[in-house]
Amino acid sequence: MNVLLVVQLCLRWMHIFGSTILVGGILYQCFAVPGAAAAADRDGRSGFGGSEVRGVAKWRLLVMISITMLLISGFANSFLILSRSRFAPAFPATAYHELLGIKFLLAMCVFYLSSRLAGRRPVKSPGKSLILNALLASLVVLLAGMMKLADRQANSPAAPGQPPSAVTVDSRL
Repeated sequence: MNVLLVVQLCLRWMHIFGSTILVGGILYQCFAVPGAAAAADRDGRSGFGGSEVRGVAKWRLLVMISITMLLISGFANSFLILSRSRFAPAFPATAYHELLGIKFLLAMCVFYLSSRLAGRRPVKSPGKSLILNALLASLVVLLAGMMKLADRQANSPAAPGQPPSAVTVDSRL
């Protein structure tokens, strides 16, 4: 088995697990937690009985691990794709680099907001920050979907004066 293929597969899994944990947690906090807190208030209970403190500490750890996984796998995948591929002259491949840049900047905003919301100091308006974070995270996922549609071809060494041959890379990995 090709070692590079195994590395790419591990990096892909790392990226999927990190994004699933981070984006899923953001959406959960945005939509499920406020409803549960409101129901607890209606029932006369204050909060979640102290379990929210333990939950925030665990979420803080998951945010740090997810961001680390996403940064490592994202940089490595970007390097491997950009150094080993040519892109077809049709959309979205023509805009792959631009989409990558926008995705990276939006991801940095998501990382900052997630870290801020999971931090030790309280945020002034967590509701608005959560909604903004959910929107930005959704945009990152949508951009990733567009980038996945890009027709990539492997760079292959060519003889001097010859155009490189086009070998299609399995873009599903």
